[in-house]
Order: sequence, then C-alpha cells, then structure tokens
Amino acid sequence: MNLRQRHDRVLVVDDTNANLVLLNEVLSGSGYCVSVATNGADALESARRSPPDVILFDIMMPGMDGYEVLAELKSDKATAHIPVLLLSALDEPDSKSKGFELGACDYVIKPFQLVEVLARLSTHLRVADLERRLRWSEGAMREGERIARMGTWTSKHSTGEVEWSDELFGLFCADRSANLSIAEILEQAVDAKDLRRVKELFSDPVATLGGDRCVEFRLGRSGQTGRILRAMGREGMDRVSSEGQVFIGVVMDVSRILQDHQADLSRSKVHRRILDLHPDPYLRLDGKGRILEANDAMAHLLGRELPGIVGENLRILEPPDSIGGSFLEAVHRGLNSGFHRIQSTILARGGACPVEATLVSADDTGSDLALFLRAVVDRRSAE
Repeated sequence: MNLRQRHDRVLVVDDTNANLVLLNEVLSGSGYCVSVATNGADALESARRSPPDVILFDIMMPGMDGYEVLAELKSDKATAHIPVLLLSALDEPDSKSKGFELGACDYVIKPFQLVEVLARLSTHLRVADLERRLRWSEGAMREGERIARMGTWTSKHSTGEVEWSDELFGLFCADRSANLSIAEILEQAVDAKDLRRVKELFSDPVATLGGDRCVEFRLGRSGQTGRILRAMGREGMDRVSSEGQVFIGVVMDVSRILQDHQADLSRSKVHRRILDLHPDPYLRLDGKGRILEANDAMAHLLGRELPGIVGENLRILEPPDSIGGSFLEAVHRGLNSGFHRIQSTILARGGACPVEATLVSADDTGSDLALFLRAVVDRRSAE
C-alpha cells in the first residue's frame, strides 16, 4: 500500500482500547497522523483545540454517546465542516438514519474490515479536500467581485432559474434577505428611461446580450443617480447540475471608468488645442523615431498635410546629402550628451532649413520624446 503524500489528521474515538490500538497502528502505517480519545468530552475538546481532517468514532460510549458528540460538532462553526464516520455494532435503519440526519458522512458496521475503513476514509478526505477548494474559490471570487465592483448571475435555459451573486445584489442596492423579485429590485434601482431595456436583459439575456454585445444603463435610485452599470455575458454549459445550457452574465460598475475616460478626452482636446495654437513646430516621437503627434505649425513648416506626417519616421525630415550628419543623429547626440537643445538641418517646404530643436521627455517613462523646432532663418529674419 502506498504511503499518503499528505499527512491527513484523523481523530479516532472509541472506549475500547483494543480498537484504538488497532486503528492507530493501521492508520499511522498508511500515512495518517492519528490522535485518539476514549470518550465524547475528550473528543470534543481535541477537535476544537486542533481540528482534524476527519473523525472516526464509536456511537456506543459511556457518558456522552456518539450522537451527542456529533450534534455538538455540527453546531460549532469551527468543527461543522469536518467529515465524521460513525462506527457501530448497530446495523439498524433507525440508527443509521439518525446519524445521517445529525450530519455524519458515513456509517461503518462492527466488526469492521480495515480495508473498508481505509477506503471510506480516503474517499471522504478527497471529498472534503474538494469542498475546501470550492469554499476557497468561492471566497476568492466574492472578494474579486467586491474589489472590481462586479457582480455575476446565471440563468438556466431548462428551468428559467436565475441566481444572483451577493455583489450583484449590492450593485443594485438590494437586500437578498428581503426576498424581492428581480422585477421589484430593478424597478427600485434602475433609471426609468432604462428600466424596460434592463428588464429585457434579465428576462431574455441571450437575445439581449448575444454576440458578445453589452448593455449600459443608469441607476436612478436616491443617492445612486449618476452611477452607470455595464452588463455582458455569454452562453455556456452548466457543469454543476448537467442541466444543459446556462447563460452566465456579468455586471460591472463602470461609472469611474467612464468618468476617467471623459476626463481623458477633455484633457486630450485641451492638449490638442494648445499644440495647434503653439507658434513653434512640434513633434512627438516614440523610441524608434516614429512620429506619434504633430501640430499645424509643423505641417506648415514641412509643407505637408497633418495626417500625412503622423505615423511616418523622423527620417522624412532628412534633407538629401545632409551636411554634418542627419537630424536624427543630432537628436541622439543631444540626448546622450545631456544637451536638450541642438542645431541641425531638416527638409522643409522650401528645401533644407536650419533649425534649433528643444528636446523634452514626453511621458513618465521617458520612452517618448517631444521636439519643439524653430527655423533659425526665420528667427534671424525677425531679429
């Protein structure tokens, strides 16, 4: 028999010393970490002090019997999750049903076969491990929903049953314990202008959100006016109940995202207006010398349309047979030497044009570069 890689902890409870010695020897030899108790009170104290992964105990014990211990374990949140296997010489339906009703996961009849006990322990430990992982996943998902301000819901095609997550109730400012219908929740939370569309969304999500579409709507409840939610989802298979197709939907609070986007657009428009009014020609470059942005003064200097400049490489400014090196090389020399003002020559509308360029980092990372040019001949003429 292979030793177990994970040393699961087993609490064995029996008032018969021979049974304790036998089970301790066999379970320890199979890779389990075993602790023992000879009565119900000691078993409860041990389980609460250091909760085991599984409990195996005899029903018929003096003082507190197995049923009483089981009831105490299942009423305590700290021990309610522990799988309990009952050992008993009573092979009666009433005895078994009582144990199952109190929360036992299995029932082993004495005299027991050790192979059977080991097999049942292994099975219930695997189930308990899956339940632990499921609880952790559900907890992580709920925390992720809370952080992202996102709620989920499912709608089963076969039954029409709809299930909302706790966070989705929160997004609609609804109390799950109030037992309101979906229609009542929506009527209380959603802006009247969007109400019909949102009701259709939850009554027939496939038609509303099919083809990767999304629906945005505004909340109109007191204190929530201005918040905007976005719903999206798609069809999938119900892997839990095997009842066929299920629609899985997600609702996000996108109010902050849209506000930030609108602010970015406003800043972008102001930025664009400032650049267009700036008297000096301007270019913004990426690390490879590609032109990301230019202003009207630059288009005028080069004699080109503005859309025809953006996306080109800085080499379009190179005059043929440049004297003293290319403009791009001069830019690199200026950056490497620490000088942020250089003089060179570019190819302008009237041919080769001496310019003075001021170099400025255009973003926090330093990967983009802004260049403000001034035609030297123009400046001298003005002087």
